[in-house]
Amino acid sequence: MIVTFGETMLRLSPPGHRRFLQADSFDCWYGGAESNCAVALAQMGTPARVVTVLPDNPLGQGCRNELRRWGVDVDFIRMDSSPGARLGLYFCENGVAQRPSQVVYDRANSSFSCSKPGDYDWNVILQDTKWFHFTGITPALGENLRAAVQKACQTAKELGVRISCDLNYRSALWSREEASLAMKEYLPYVDLLIANGGSAYDVLGMGPGFCSDQPLEDAASTAKEIAALYKVPRVAMTVRTSHSASRNGWQAILCEGKKVYISKSYELEIEERIGGGDSFAAGLLDGLYRGKDPQYCVELAAAVSCLKHTVPGDAHILSRAEAEGLIESDTIMPRR
Repeated sequence: MIVTFGETMLRLSPPGHRRFLQADSFDCWYGGAESNCAVALAQMGTPARVVTVLPDNPLGQGCRNELRRWGVDVDFIRMDSSPGARLGLYFCENGVAQRPSQVVYDRANSSFSCSKPGDYDWNVILQDTKWFHFTGITPALGENLRAAVQKACQTAKELGVRISCDLNYRSALWSREEASLAMKEYLPYVDLLIANGGSAYDVLGMGPGFCSDQPLEDAASTAKEIAALYKVPRVAMTVRTSHSASRNGWQAILCEGKKVYISKSYELEIEERIGGGDSFAAGLLDGLYRGKDPQYCVELAAAVSCLKHTVPGDAHILSRAEAEGLIESDTIMPRR
């Protein structure tokens, strides 16, 4: 079992590539970084559990049902029946060509963000678990959730559960300084750290930061530095080359010890960018969970994420076989 911990929200997007100002209706999906990862894992046949809090109303029940529909274990989702219980929302305007996407959050005082460390019995939740996964979004939601993540990491280590963390910095939720202080507290527990050039710089102050055409060598150097400085056994980084909002180059690396493993590169024709990083994390975790070698893991992760960019909505709903088929296909482009 792989356990993920974070907030699942309702996403509302204007149809197609309409702007918010043009919207007279919204497409809706349920999603969140950690639950997206769990859905992707379940589609690849790896048992995955979501730990979160949802309001005990039709929206929260619909969210739980959607996760269950995709094969995710929902036994440790707590349903909040308190007055004012609410599901977090976010709005996404899909970018196209030279216009980037935009996100507006409406998640303050959600049932999950108001939860407390004592709401989670990690000794029970993490029983018979191989991996615990969280992202930097969860501790960004407040002191109580920072403490909950800390307790989860401590318990995981006591139980011999390995820990993965996606830095996943969100400037709308906290400052770089806050993120750096909090996330560095978790790094001694982490067995797999996932980042990109932007989050590595924003949270850890390492690397050149985000650029639209980051050399692969820069990412590899940054991953090695993070692994050495923070004693993280594995550091994975994605490298995105932004030709436009609709077309990106995509590649990934996995640093294990002093060795760096590099995936094949892809040219993405983007239908949906959200969830790309979450599916990348799922691909890595799926490979590691099954004891695969590092080269396979980074290839699978890059391919899973590549395919996710073709699927509308937050979650990856493709099989491992489809990802492996992409790895073996000739639809691979050299990086420019």
